[in-house]
Amino acid sequence: MATIQSALALIMVRSLNKTEGPGAIALYLVLASKICGIATLFSAVTPDLSTLGLLMLSDLFGGFGHFRMTLAFRYAEASRLAPFEYVALLWPVLADVFIFRLELLSAFLLAAPLILIGLAIASAEKSKG
Repeated sequence: MATIQSALALIMVRSLNKTEGPGAIALYLVLASKICGIATLFSAVTPDLSTLGLLMLSDLFGGFGHFRMTLAFRYAEASRLAPFEYVALLWPVLADVFIFRLELLSAFLLAAPLILIGLAIASAEKSKG
């Protein structure tokens, strides 16, 4: 489900870039995520202060990242940005290992080389064209 939502978000960002500026698109993302967050407000566990601080920092950096992604889609073709989408799959797993101290699953150990091979193929194809 997250993959479908991510793909829809990327398509929407690409189409909104034709009529809206990066700031407006980032604002739409913030508003949509806050509305979705409010929907889960009463079912979530209340975080302690350090966790809340980390969540706020991740929200801030996520907003900056989305703003930069929006600019990237404005100035580059989506096909040129595909290799970065592959690498984006690895960051959450690495955060699990190094920040949250979770074990790597065998599924990741099988998938990571495939992701890296896909990244190499996409990068090589785009550098030729």
